[in-house]
Amino acid sequence: MKMEKYCQRCGKKIMATAESCPFCGVHQDRLDLGFESKKCKVCHEIIPVNANYCTECGQDQAIYVYRATETSESEKQVSPEPETISMLPNGQDLQVELEKIRQEVLRMERIGKNENPQPGLVVSTKLMLKEWFTTNKRMGRADFWWGMLGMVLLSFVIVLVAMLFLQSMPTQTGWQIFWFILRCWSLYYLMVTAAGVIRRLHDLELPGLLVFIYLVPVIGEIMILLLLTRPQVLTKNNRYGFVDPARKLRDEIRKKWRK
Repeated sequence: MKMEKYCQRCGKKIMATAESCPFCGVHQDRLDLGFESKKCKVCHEIIPVNANYCTECGQDQAIYVYRATETSESEKQVSPEPETISMLPNGQDLQVELEKIRQEVLRMERIGKNENPQPGLVVSTKLMLKEWFTTNKRMGRADFWWGMLGMVLLSFVIVLVAMLFLQSMPTQTGWQIFWFILRCWSLYYLMVTAAGVIRRLHDLELPGLLVFIYLVPVIGEIMILLLLTRPQVLTKNNRYGFVDPARKLRDEIRKKWRK
């Protein structure tokens, strides 16, 4: 499997598992998700129909490619349909075969270990904060633990700011505002971490409902902690990816609406 590919928009080399280009930020369309396709003008590989550059050879699709040799008579003739197609009694069986092929492609697909190409304190914390209510996807082990570290550091900052505010306003109203800030942040922190734990469980191909094990005193906390430290699991039942299907659908609807 190739480790690198070319960005569909800017043509620069990126990791083959990257969901978005780190240079131009454009999301990389995947053929297995149903996007329309076309052939590259040079290498004739199948690429997304909206790609400006070939993902395999990096050729700019807007540049005219001159063909030095003339088309032979054999190439001009239309090849007859293979006889194997006639063996299919109807279109429904063809759809079944295509679905089997698609499932096999999904099973063989190798997704990255994390959504961010290079997980870190800043990018992983941003991911946690941005997707505080998203559960229908995966979250890599490195992204999760970097994000949790960022949330803990943010908690220290929030508490420090609240205490400084309380010192400048040591009244009953100040205390009420102090506790209001802490309660709001605690609620937000709980929602962010719960969503992150569910996505981390999905990365292990486990049901998100296992998050409720945490409610069992001591034993539940230890079990969840051990689960969250396990590496990624990929099987033929690969249901979740690093892209939220609902968000992707909303983005597609917005694009069509703007057109």
